Amino acid sequence: MKRAVLRAPIELGGIALPNVQTIQDQKGIVNVMRQLQLGKEIATDFKILLAQAQLDSGLAHPILDKTDVDISYIEPGMMVHLHDRLDALDGRIVVENQWCPKLQRIHDESIMEKISKLPGVRPREIQHANQCRKYMRVITIAELSSLCGRHIEPSTFNGRWRANSRLRWPRQPPPT
Repeated sequence: MKRAVLRAPIELGGIALPNVQTIQDQKGIVNVMRQLQLGKEIATDFKILLAQAQLDSGLAHPILDKTDVDISYIEPGMMVHLHDRLDALDGRIVVENQWCPKLQRIHDESIMEKISKLPGVRPREIQHANQCRKYMRVITIAELSSLCGRHIEPSTFNGRWRANSRLRWPRQPPPT
C-alpha cells in the first residue's frame, strides 16, 4: 500500500494512519503531564532538568510554554527534544512554579533571544555567543549595560569580566 494512501485523510480515501513519532510524542507528553500532576520525585527531577535547560538557554520566557524560539544551541537532551516536538505539534506545557529569569527593566530583552533572531547568524556562532554569555553569567541585556541602560562598558567584553549572580551557573571556561 502506498504511503500517500496510509497518511491521507479518510475524506480523500486514505486511512489517516498517524506518524509513529507523533504517537510516541503524544504519549510521552501525557506521561510528563501526569508525573507533574502527581508531584513526586520524577516531577521534582523534571523541574530540576527544566530549570537547568532554562538557564542554559538564556531565555527570559518559559522554554516549554513559548516554543517558537529555537534552542538548538544548547546541549541536546530531553528538554530540547520536548521543546522541538511541542513546537512541531503546535503545543505547549505550562509548568506551575517553574523558575524563569525575570527581565530587569523596561525594554530589557534576553540576549540569546536577540542573537537567535539575527539574520545570517550561523548555529555555531549562536553556540559561541551562548558559551560567552554563560561564562559572563548574564541572561539579559540589562545585566551587561550601565545603570542608566544607555551603554555597555568596554571592559565588560575583555574576556575576564563576570557578573555577580546569585544563580548556580554551570562551569564554563573563559572564551578563547
